[in-house]
Amino acid sequence: MLFHPRYELKYIVSPSVAHVIEGKLIGHCELDSHGQEGSYINETLYFDSPQLAFFFHKIEGVKLRRKVRIRRHGDTGPWERVFVEIKRRNGQYIEKARFSLPTHLLPFLFDPSQRGKIVYTLTQAEVQVYNEVISLAQLYYLRPVIFIRYQRKAFWAQGDERLRITFDSDLSFDVVNQNCLSPLENTQRMLGGDHIVMEIKANGRVPFWVLELIQECGCRMVRFSKYCLGIQRAQGLRGMHLNYSGKETTTWTP
Repeated sequence: MLFHPRYELKYIVSPSVAHVIEGKLIGHCELDSHGQEGSYINETLYFDSPQLAFFFHKIEGVKLRRKVRIRRHGDTGPWERVFVEIKRRNGQYIEKARFSLPTHLLPFLFDPSQRGKIVYTLTQAEVQVYNEVISLAQLYYLRPVIFIRYQRKAFWAQGDERLRITFDSDLSFDVVNQNCLSPLENTQRMLGGDHIVMEIKANGRVPFWVLELIQECGCRMVRFSKYCLGIQRAQGLRGMHLNYSGKETTTWTP
């Protein structure tokens, strides 16, 4: 999948406000075809450098920044097939690209000597994404740092797949164990039960009716990163200070 630039507007809302907005989307949007009534679980394994470079790029407001992650959509349980994703940000613009991979190939993801096993399963466009993953892994000595899970309810604008509105609840995190692809048992809540993350994702200008709805419901846009909040919760961070020691390596064991 190639990169497609888009906007992402984020809001923290109460369940009651989310319910009102969802009701007003009827007639404009359709529920996502995945999951039950547009609702499904997202599980994501994030990678970063031993010094958490990606985390601090976000905290410090670096204009050009990237994330590498593995994501699975669906019910909890052992992972069988996942998406390897790169998320880029250039100021207010977001770009994402990904490729699908069976989990038995994940131990070879960051190993250039095993390149043939990976690219054999990919399209030409996906190979470009894989090449960037390898470059970032070598540049930053990437290793898995945190696991984040949440329940998502998603809407697509009718007749226009450029607009998507999502509501994420029950956000939780877990530190990474040695078997990264096993169900995690020690997840902890990231936000209180009365907080839902609403995101408006648009490949172009956000329609006026959406902005009008947000204003009508009194929503205020926020800077928010599930990854950064998870790291802060896991590390018990105060401000921007971090003490971390780890061996620099580009390999990991799922």
